Amino acid sequence: MRADAHGNEVRGVRLLYDQATEGTMEPVARAVAKAFVAFPDPNAAPPPGLRRRVEYGTAIVIDADGDLIAAAHVTDDCQAITVAPFGHADRVADDKASDLALLRVYGARNLVPATLADDSGASGDLTLFGVAEPLAQGGDGEVSKAAARLAAQAIEPSPKPGFSGAAAIDARGRLVGMVDVKPPVVAGMADLKPSIGAGAAAAQAATLVPADAIRAFLQAQRITLAAAGGRSAMEQSVLRVICVRK
Repeated sequence: MRADAHGNEVRGVRLLYDQATEGTMEPVARAVAKAFVAFPDPNAAPPPGLRRRVEYGTAIVIDADGDLIAAAHVTDDCQAITVAPFGHADRVADDKASDLALLRVYGARNLVPATLADDSGASGDLTLFGVAEPLAQGGDGEVSKAAARLAAQAIEPSPKPGFSGAAAIDARGRLVGMVDVKPPVVAGMADLKPSIGAGAAAAQAATLVPADAIRAFLQAQRITLAAAGGRSAMEQSVLRVICVRK
């Protein structure tokens, strides 16, 4: 048995096994108990190589009719995809090379589309607009922004969980790309999908999917890009995506 206290809350785990298997199970039980994290860091990444049964991300509105782009790895192998507050979404296309997925929400009206920059000449300081996962913002679902810097294609510091798919805005107020936060991969563990704590997770690396790659992907899907827009509307142009896996 192991338990930890934090404030006025106690969380613990109790492991039971047949006494006849004590020689085999005791070292296993000790290892499992030692790995138990009662109060995981809400800002930590998932354990390397593991997929969450419920994963949160961000999507960027592309047009007013319900087309959105999101990170392909966030929406992989989903039994159901939900875009808050509109409900069910279909994944209608993807490009694994750029890690882009096209989502479609049916019946949505008056969405505020983002406008891509004319080029992918992003550099220096960025402002990221996304929806952090509930544990990272006290259960809320509000859009938030974070300051970051682009060096080559790497975004530093890595944003909160849930920001994969977030919009990246440069100092001129242009949408210069999508944030892509991929979890670390450990060989031989890619197919596991347990729901466990993330206290000992490795840091996630964030990169930028540039505007040119997004434009090429959308043109291949015959999606017409918005002709106007700006930084002031970005809070309305990003939405939370929830993927539920088996």
